[in-house]
Amino acid sequence: MSTEDLALQHLVTALIARDRETVVHHLAEWEARTDIADLDPRCLRLIPALKSCGQRWGIAVPFPAAVERMVRYWWLKHRWIERAMQPVVEELIAAGLHPVALKGLAVRSVLQQPEIRTMADIDIALPPAEIAEAMRRLRALGFVPETDLEAHWLRHPKRIFYTEHAVAFTHPQWGAEIDLHWRLWGLIPASTGGKWIADAAAHGPQVSGWPDGLRAMDGLPLVRTLVANGYVDDWSSATWIVDLHELTAEWTDREWLELLESFERDGSRFVFEWAINALQGVDFPLPSAVIAAVPDAPLSTFRRLLYAHDWEPHVKGLLRLPAIQRIRTAWRAAGIRHGNNQGLERWRIAAAFYADYPRKMGPGYRLTWRERLTRWLGSK
Repeated sequence: MSTEDLALQHLVTALIARDRETVVHHLAEWEARTDIADLDPRCLRLIPALKSCGQRWGIAVPFPAAVERMVRYWWLKHRWIERAMQPVVEELIAAGLHPVALKGLAVRSVLQQPEIRTMADIDIALPPAEIAEAMRRLRALGFVPETDLEAHWLRHPKRIFYTEHAVAFTHPQWGAEIDLHWRLWGLIPASTGGKWIADAAAHGPQVSGWPDGLRAMDGLPLVRTLVANGYVDDWSSATWIVDLHELTAEWTDREWLELLESFERDGSRFVFEWAINALQGVDFPLPSAVIAAVPDAPLSTFRRLLYAHDWEPHVKGLLRLPAIQRIRTAWRAAGIRHGNNQGLERWRIAAAFYADYPRKMGPGYRLTWRERLTRWLGSK
């Protein structure tokens, strides 16, 4: 583990610790490994939670002056997001669309101290049938989508629903971003995610301070999406752990086992097992029944193919040829990324991934035959 990763692990452990002595110890370890003038962006996301932790335990946090400046930065950032994005959400709702808040905005809507949860943009989900209208209205408001995804959308609007889960729009003048989701990311099947989005749109809690009609995902579906995103992000973010700690504070064995069952129903128990092992690494308070239900193994044991450009190092010989790797990637991605779909639906999704593969691979995929032969021979 790198120094930066170890520092992050100490900070997260301190934020969720259950006694003062443990908090003090891990904050000291984090301080010893941290250059506050060049702070890891992953730690920056957790600074408001750090200040709250210090107040809760009556502890002077490391780098107090810098922490205050960063807390102020996040406060201003959130106020700007609200000022820029609330009228946009209001426009979507007025058009008859049904946005559902995900991720940071959803978490903030159910926390007693929402400011401890930082966010750099907002994520909303919409039924697939409403995405085109939402995109049109965002363009009219001056938002610009990712160039590559927009071009792909215009060429293959059906394919993109299988191979992507969202499209990000940014406003060049405002510096604001909104991500439109038609599917939940993190190996959650479209059928499961679609039901959760529809339920949240109809019965989810109103997001406080935002236009009437913006509902939030909550309960087990929100926790499941946080775990799934943590799996996809791995240690590129630790926000999901602090979120999980806040959202499951009152959970009993029953809720945790229901979460496990939901992963099992979708054929992705390995995601749950990865999460439990990752959480144990930061001394997360977990029920003994949950720990007993999960094998103790290195986190790499639970990793699976997620992206088209993930070349598996153990694959040798003919299976390394790009043409064969393209078929294998499409078939596995159709199963793993879409909840182990079977039958005709899996073939349809696999066909979309197969057609989309060169775009996913980028210029590196377009090798000459000599380069492909060299790569193949080098892998034998």
